[in-house]
Amino acid sequence: MKRNARGNHGVSSGLRFIRRQMERAPGRGLLALLVAAVLLFGLCYLQESITTNQEEMERLYRMVKVGGRILPKDTGSDASLSGFISYEVPELLQGTGIVQDMVLESAAISAGIYGCSSDGGSNGTEASAFIRGVSDLSQYSPIADGSVVATFLPDWDEETFLQPHSLGGKEDTYGVLVSSTVCEMLEASPGDFVVLDFVGASDTFYICGILTASDTIGALVPISGLDAAYQRFGNEPSYLYTKCDFTIDPAGNFRVNEFRETAETILAKDQKNRENQGLPADEALFVLQDSELTQAIQPLEKNLSLMRLLYLITQAVAALVSAALAMLLLAQRAKDTAILRVLGISRSQTRWMLGVEPVLAALLGVGLGVLVAFLLLGRQALGTSCLISLGLYLAGCLLGTILGTVRAVNRKPLELLQVKE
Repeated sequence: MKRNARGNHGVSSGLRFIRRQMERAPGRGLLALLVAAVLLFGLCYLQESITTNQEEMERLYRMVKVGGRILPKDTGSDASLSGFISYEVPELLQGTGIVQDMVLESAAISAGIYGCSSDGGSNGTEASAFIRGVSDLSQYSPIADGSVVATFLPDWDEETFLQPHSLGGKEDTYGVLVSSTVCEMLEASPGDFVVLDFVGASDTFYICGILTASDTIGALVPISGLDAAYQRFGNEPSYLYTKCDFTIDPAGNFRVNEFRETAETILAKDQKNRENQGLPADEALFVLQDSELTQAIQPLEKNLSLMRLLYLITQAVAALVSAALAMLLLAQRAKDTAILRVLGISRSQTRWMLGVEPVLAALLGVGLGVLVAFLLLGRQALGTSCLISLGLYLAGCLLGTILGTVRAVNRKPLELLQVKE
């Protein structure tokens, strides 16, 4: 009971001493409190700015559309006719998960085109022409000068052209746009069936419209129709592409640089494979139209990187300032330390009595700083980073307090009385 009474008396005496010291020099504690509040508010404000910039950058990433295409590096070659992109390349690009839409056009494929009679048999007419597979007909829409025109039967358009249909008792039949010249040679017209026979495959197609195009192309078929013909024969498509345009999913704009490196690697391997197979090995050029994205995002990314670096530096500086301020406050209490030692107060109790003030001021200060940040900046200013900053500041204060009290208590009272506060 006596020990408990002595302990309680010691604690109450210590608290009274701390209160009197804070009342004697309130400016010191107030300074420590304000410094803590200002630094924590500044860190919260900086974190809120980083969050705002990050959200703005993400919004721009989602808004900007990035497109691209694969072109022959040598524009003087005949790659636009013979092809320079292997069949596997678009599949590999789509396999990255970043490509949203893709427009493909095959190389000109030499084919025999045979007319069909009403009962589905051959009518004895045939023509030889180049056919081309397409995945989009926008470039073959009517043009003012009449250079390229595709006209469809009623109920057919650019969209239905790309889809399989059930026609004349035939399942999964695709349409074909045949040039007027080939139609005359076959004595056929829109609404008739024709057989397209090319290397590795053959299939029946429905003439759904007339193509007025250049002399080199006699018919246009959907890419999916070409692939279906190869599939029926159990063969892998072997044609090359002359066109590969694509757009990137805005959600994948963050990975544009990674996608560029992957695409260039795919094209380099494709060129080597074509060389080994004896196919046209024209070098392909990967063009990514990301200038708008670069111009909009790069300044924000640089600012964000600088702000994150500044935030880390500010956190470190705040922790050091907290430690230094605690040691400074304790150094100014040299005479109080000497008096406590002369009165016979133990070293541990002296350290406790001296260390409460800077720690209490730091706690009140960081609490005030966080409260002001919440009121002025909102909840987004508070988060894990804010808690880390708070913890670092308090850790710095505790470290400075421990070092300051140990240094003060270990000195002789006479030395402490000679210190000018």
